[in-house]
Amino acid sequence: MKKIGCLNSELSYVISKLGHFDTLTIGDCGLPVPKGVQRIDLAVTYGVPSFDDVFKVVDAEAKFQKVTIASEAKEANPAFYQNLHEWVKLNGVM
Repeated sequence: MKKIGCLNSELSYVISKLGHFDTLTIGDCGLPVPKGVQRIDLAVTYGVPSFDDVFKVVDAEAKFQKVTIASEAKEANPAFYQNLHEWVKLNGVM
């Protein structure tokens, strides 16, 4: 049994299969998911786990070439936007 890193088997599997230019989206409960796109629901209750909780685990296990931040985030959640923008600069991600 795995005891560190990503313990969710579905998420761990998807991360392990990521290749160049593959896409992984981390979103909240309101994010629309098109038919045919794999969805892994990690929700325990509203807001748990948080975006930051999930992102930290994914970041520890994957290397990113590009990050896309929802344009709405800049106005709707400036602190989140700034933190993620700083992470992008620190990690040399486009």
